[in-house]
Amino acid sequence: MEPSPIHYVQYDPPTLTEGEWQMLFTHWRLLFEERCPGEPPPDPQSDREFLLHPHPHWSDLRWMARADEKAVGTARLSFQNENSPDWKRERALSNLVIAVDPAFRRRGIGTVLLKLAVLGARDQGIVAFRDGVDLASGITFARHFGAKMVVDRTINRLWLDEANWKLVEEWRQKCPPQAPGVRIERIHVMPVELLEEYVSVYNEVGRQAPEYESGEYPLQEQTSIEDRRATEKLVEEKGITYTTMLSLEEDGAISGVTETYYNPAQPWRVVQAITGVLPPYRGRDLGKWLKAEMLVLVRREFPQAHYIETANANTNVPMLSINTRLGFRPYHSQMLAVQDVADLCQRFGL
Repeated sequence: MEPSPIHYVQYDPPTLTEGEWQMLFTHWRLLFEERCPGEPPPDPQSDREFLLHPHPHWSDLRWMARADEKAVGTARLSFQNENSPDWKRERALSNLVIAVDPAFRRRGIGTVLLKLAVLGARDQGIVAFRDGVDLASGITFARHFGAKMVVDRTINRLWLDEANWKLVEEWRQKCPPQAPGVRIERIHVMPVELLEEYVSVYNEVGRQAPEYESGEYPLQEQTSIEDRRATEKLVEEKGITYTTMLSLEEDGAISGVTETYYNPAQPWRVVQAITGVLPPYRGRDLGKWLKAEMLVLVRREFPQAHYIETANANTNVPMLSINTRLGFRPYHSQMLAVQDVADLCQRFGL
């Protein structure tokens, strides 16, 4: 039997029919099951809500590969738009995600989707793609098309019933005396009086993390006053608990930060985002204290959660040391890949 012909369409979520939504949901579920075997899939209606009401600072171009009435591949090109205060700095970069159903791989579908994304990026003035690439098939594909693997990192998970809670309590007791006058404060909506300093601390912590091994590309862990406020509004609308914990010095200065996201559409999972302490304030175990307080909060307020997931560069020895002692374990490997649009245009003869 001849394989079904593949048709490629660019789509905009608000224009999708219910049948097309169901095709996408099935496609995403298959990919999720491959990446996270044995876990319940995310609520498809939550996925729909995210696509229909995205972050106001980001725009997407999306493509679908279809065989008969089945979505067998997708591509998403995301980039900051004119609503973002950082769009001039970030405009040259975009995040690109290409996914093909396992049963339809090695048929050139990913190549066509990549070519469509290259054309879209060129039209938008984007000069490079960047994103995390996991699974052996994804890494092989990215390398084949000349991606630079700029960071080798790991998705680490802490299963809460296996956490070292004795050590957590030890850090909660031991760390405060090493930092007299310091307090840990939990925040959902950043107070106006802390907002500007928080942005500065967040960005400096992002610059300190060993994500990009060269200065050729801007960092991902960066924010702005406008971005913080837009994110606060978005998570409130979607029912997501976005928690920032700050270490505040005796004089009120912010010395460290850690953040988590809890989405009730995936009640078994908490995402650990940025964590770090500014260099002048290190040496007093503030990172341990912040992580310990965060874990206690998660266990108390999200009893449905089974695990916390975070991504760490494999060269980030201090954070890996803290995480390992708490009980975090590698879940799967990931490469942070960057591809030049001009190089891809040349490869495709565009």
